[in-house]
Amino acid sequence: LGYVGTRGTDLLRMVSVNQALLASVTNPIRGVTTNTVANIQTRVPFPGWTASGLQQVQSKGRMRYNAFESSLTRRFTNGTQFLVSYTWSKTLDSEGANVDSNSSAVNGIGNQVDDLARYGPANFSRPHRLIVSYVYEFPWMKNAEGLKRALFGNWSVTGVTTFQAGHPLTLTGN
Repeated sequence: LGYVGTRGTDLLRMVSVNQALLASVTNPIRGVTTNTVANIQTRVPFPGWTASGLQQVQSKGRMRYNAFESSLTRRFTNGTQFLVSYTWSKTLDSEGANVDSNSSAVNGIGNQVDDLARYGPANFSRPHRLIVSYVYEFPWMKNAEGLKRALFGNWSVTGVTTFQAGHPLTLTGN
């Protein structure tokens, strides 16, 4: 049984700094009081640039990984053996919704300027993972000698089977 934990700070990431601002009746932006996809370019802080056109490299990314690991091994006298391992884990990071898009600031998901809103389950996280490996040594020809033993003795069948949970799913849309 064991625990594994790791933390990453000051990780590189790219952020789209020209994210459209939220307009309202009490806070109009250049005369716009509603938030629609059609008026995004009117609501950006730096007119003349697209919402994803200004990108900034930052060293503000962070992540955490915590896991409980367990394994059990059993060897039998007839040459059969099993290894069963289970990991229960959680991976959280500041680019959690979509590491690929957010790290390149292309169609970044979520609020690009709110670190707390960006922090969540990583899209590569697998919270449950069970691995079973096995070996079976064929008993025939074990006591043979010479060429028979060299050709037909000491054969075995092995395998590894992995069961794991799927990755977190982030639904986006408007």
